[in-house]
Amino acid sequence: MPLILEVALPVPLDAIFDYLPHPHTAHFRQALGCRVQVSFGQRKLIGVIVGHKQASDISPAKIKPIEHLLDLDPILDPGWLAKIRWCARYYHHPLGDTLFSCLPTLLKKGEPADALQDQIWFTTYLGQQIEAMPKTPAQWRLLQMLRQHPHGLEVSAISAQGFQSTQLHKLRDKGLIDYRQEPKLTAQVSGPLLAEAELVLTPEQTSAVQHIQQAQGFHVFLLEGVTGSGKTEVYLQALRPVLARGQQVLVLVPEISLTPQTLHRFRRRFACSLVALHSGLSERERLEAWLAAKRGAAAIVIGTRSAVFTPFANLGMVIIDEEQDASFKQMEGLRYHARDLALKYAQEAQVPVILGSATPSLESLRHALAQHYQHLQLTQRPQTNKPTPPPLQLLDIRSLKLQEGFSLPLLKRLDTHLQAGNQVLIFINRRGFAPALTCYTCGWLAECPQCDARMTWHKEPPRLHCHHCDTQQAVMLTCPHCQSEDLHPLGWGTQRSEAFLQQRYPEIPLVRLDRDAVSTHKRLQTSLQQIQQMQAGILLGTQMLAKGHHFPRVTLVAVLDADTGLYSSDFRALEHSGQLLTQVAGRAGRAHQAGEVILQTRHPDDTNLLELCQHGYSYFARRLLEEREQLSLPPYEYLAILHASGKTREQVHQVLTEMAAHLHPYIQATRGVEEADSLIQAQGLNAIGPFPAPMERRKNRYHMQFWLQAAQRAPLHETIAASLRYLRQHKQARTIRYAWDIDPWDTLG
Repeated sequence: MPLILEVALPVPLDAIFDYLPHPHTAHFRQALGCRVQVSFGQRKLIGVIVGHKQASDISPAKIKPIEHLLDLDPILDPGWLAKIRWCARYYHHPLGDTLFSCLPTLLKKGEPADALQDQIWFTTYLGQQIEAMPKTPAQWRLLQMLRQHPHGLEVSAISAQGFQSTQLHKLRDKGLIDYRQEPKLTAQVSGPLLAEAELVLTPEQTSAVQHIQQAQGFHVFLLEGVTGSGKTEVYLQALRPVLARGQQVLVLVPEISLTPQTLHRFRRRFACSLVALHSGLSERERLEAWLAAKRGAAAIVIGTRSAVFTPFANLGMVIIDEEQDASFKQMEGLRYHARDLALKYAQEAQVPVILGSATPSLESLRHALAQHYQHLQLTQRPQTNKPTPPPLQLLDIRSLKLQEGFSLPLLKRLDTHLQAGNQVLIFINRRGFAPALTCYTCGWLAECPQCDARMTWHKEPPRLHCHHCDTQQAVMLTCPHCQSEDLHPLGWGTQRSEAFLQQRYPEIPLVRLDRDAVSTHKRLQTSLQQIQQMQAGILLGTQMLAKGHHFPRVTLVAVLDADTGLYSSDFRALEHSGQLLTQVAGRAGRAHQAGEVILQTRHPDDTNLLELCQHGYSYFARRLLEEREQLSLPPYEYLAILHASGKTREQVHQVLTEMAAHLHPYIQATRGVEEADSLIQAQGLNAIGPFPAPMERRKNRYHMQFWLQAAQRAPLHETIAASLRYLRQHKQARTIRYAWDIDPWDTLG
């Protein structure tokens, strides 16, 4: 029987599909990692060869041949394929869907895996010998310029000097110059590696850099530094020897908004090839960057979450900035965590990892305290004339009258800082004009028809918008319940705060940063540039403002509602709230003037808020770790959540209840279980549920959860695998949607 190809396809089925080589391409090497086009039912799909075998469970007559072999050489090497297989197994996600989640879009569409070529123009031997060209002075100047560059110049560099393509071709016709084709991005850099001098380090920074540079093989460093302490400078100096050895560096940042400033810092420091990878790029730009990293032409790759899947020719170091950020966790489809995958891949490559943060995740902090990671701390801002991070001040607003969410004491502080010519940052983590629209006559609230949620009132453009399912409606003029016209906004959002501040400070520039105001990468760039260029001004926005930005003129940070996140059913809420408040507070006083941070609260006696304000995040986080250990919650135990949804509540509950019952005897047979109601305990394995999700109805579907918790990974994953085998064989399970979330970042989804 001929060789059988195992092909992974982008379908939500946990299966690999058997195909035969095409008769016309059977003489070519059908290597692992090559893409093929195949017939799948009534569709034509792009797949990837992931295995070979000599026999199949399917009758030979029923096995189809592939239709086209798209790659003569593999686009994915065996090591990269092994990483994707591990990712699919760990997150219990179909291999084909996992693999295609990691590829650039153009490769998924079947486009050639070829980099764009540049024409590199150079002088010939005759061109080096000629002494003058008096009749064509422009051509002579072009020839002289090319003589100064013996390795040649690309067309863009020649055009930048004012020369035209017609002049190039006339010189070529005379035999004086010629060109060769090269990929647009090459790793060759002439001259010194450093494009600018390195900054003088503090003793703490020096110690951190030395420890990192001395590391051999896989080693994880948790670089915990107060905001403005110079973590980026540590990154820059720590990775210099890696680049000097000809190796590559992966730098992960949580948000597109941080990519431009990170790119600027790295490009300004190093004279080497550097590429970015994020969703703001075109499909062609992403493919070019991916290919450059794969062939070793990109020395530094800076990207957001999905950049963790980039293949490298010679990886030498991984840096994860703001490692605690929730943006590193994919919340739908393949629910991976980029930080955790980067650690796994770095371990396989035997290279060091730097996890940087002012507010480390409890997972990373626990590893550092247990000495699994080396803990490097930066407790001071580097310049002697730069103020220390300002303390967090609580402003009790329980008995104060608010003007659109602003208390009078806060407004007076805004006046003072703006009159001094400084910038102020107003943080409110709600988009839109108001979180709800209500009727003062009967108490009606505008609720989403498809979700257990209220509609957010937006004024630009005017609409009621559900941020959970994207349902949008026109803003009604009368109450649909009592026909009253007495409709009013309830609560405050960024648009409402913007309108108030523009009315109060008409002469002061205001920049709003949220997903509505900066919906494109270009608009984000424009807003960030405006902030850097203006003097006195107001920065208003959501958590987009809180992450890693350097705003040197900001001297006041005001949080309109510090209580958000304090009283949530999610056990991670306090951790995330403490991180967010500390991060946004860190935008104040980063230059030469002292900063001030004011948190408006209706719970000034809350133990958690007081602890964070009086002792700082480091103390706060260690106390949270003690609570987690007492309650056997992550990071002291492992957690997985099965999210399931269906058209009716009863439908979902029945399937999950029957699945839970199926798992009882399975665990009993394999591990010895004592059953007690809905709680199973077996060698530290707990199963809880099913129960309704915190928001039970979303997009007209009813959502439920089933939790598995274990002290060790092995029994957890074995039980998850058993649940999936049951669900795939259960006829009723086909009527619902379900997916496991391994190491969930929140429990509300």
